[in-house]
Amino acid sequence: MLSHSLARTINPLKEKKEAFGEALNGNRLVSAPYKLDFLRDKDSEFVWKKKFMKEEAVNQEGKEPSECKYCLFKHIHFDIGYKDRVIEINVRVDPNILANLTEDQAVEVKFLYTVKWNETNIPFEKRMDKYS
Repeated sequence: MLSHSLARTINPLKEKKEAFGEALNGNRLVSAPYKLDFLRDKDSEFVWKKKFMKEEAVNQEGKEPSECKYCLFKHIHFDIGYKDRVIEINVRVDPNILANLTEDQAVEVKFLYTVKWNETNIPFEKRMDKYS
């Protein structure tokens, strides 16, 4: 877990102020540094890099820092289902691709993402059925 100030340093998101109705619905829009061009796969696209120290991580539940392991996911995978337009987007991380910040040394972390487009049989009108 990262402190709020550290998260802002490593995460170049631009937040959009939400309207009252959006806030009630839990909607939160941000501009992220990922480019998802229609039908264009990407493999390990570079986003940004930053050097981290263990001191930048948050101490959780009153534990001593020596008892904790601090890691960052550094590769995001976007799996996009489409027909003639986007039907669904699934976002996942690979738990095997981590940056370990536990040691008392600087670690340079390169953040990457992958985009895979897959044609789906789900019609646009039924795209939300899996949530009901």
